[in-house]
Amino acid sequence: MVAFSIETIGLVVPCYNEAQRLNFDSFSQILQLAPIHLIFVNDASTDPTYELLTNFQKKNQSRVSLIDIEVNSGKGEAVRKGIQFAFAQGLTNVAYTDADLAVPPHEIVNFLTTSQGLPNLSVFLGSRVKLLGNRISRSPLRHIYGRIFASTTYLVTGEAIYDTQCGLKMLRKCPEVEMALSVPFRTRWLFDIELLRRLNIEIAQSKGAWLRENAVEIPLREWIDVPGSNLRIRDGILAFLYIPYIRRKTKYK
Repeated sequence: MVAFSIETIGLVVPCYNEAQRLNFDSFSQILQLAPIHLIFVNDASTDPTYELLTNFQKKNQSRVSLIDIEVNSGKGEAVRKGIQFAFAQGLTNVAYTDADLAVPPHEIVNFLTTSQGLPNLSVFLGSRVKLLGNRISRSPLRHIYGRIFASTTYLVTGEAIYDTQCGLKMLRKCPEVEMALSVPFRTRWLFDIELLRRLNIEIAQSKGAWLRENAVEIPLREWIDVPGSNLRIRDGILAFLYIPYIRRKTKYK
């Protein structure tokens, strides 16, 4: 087991119709590798996803939680509710990743280990950079989407971020992060960009470059796209059209 410098880390996994892609052997491996508490969020799946998650949770009650959303709300809302649940349970470091585990268990642990070595930062972004020695395999469609979003990131967040859409991120509990998560996101697929905008421009507007001082991108050594994603071409186009909408001021509680 990896020795973390601080308490258990929460790992939120949003799920919508993932019955054919859930690999519980890999999730069990995550539990074996590090002191991680898995938090599955079932976003009103219409396939056997909820039943499968329930069975896994019953076998690992002390290490796995399950949240069930009755009305489909989108990935962003599933992640938001999962992180809020983890914070409420006393966890101060909460990551989230995709249900297909495109980032394999050992690489998730490597990412979290790196983040634990940076106690003065609050936001950790996985980054899929094709460096020599890295194994980054992405579909052409997702790569194109990623580069388009990355090119427009500065206009939305005020910072040039290489990979806003990577499905592995970690947030450390602090007033800014809690406020950014206090109200639902406007979009289903671009909630990552919306979150970063909230932190850097809306919430911390009087503090300067908040992300530059409190966030870091961590290059991943391995990412393998898994077939069967719920993302479609139409979703990608609609997501791009939502970018101006994200720039509207959010009213926080």
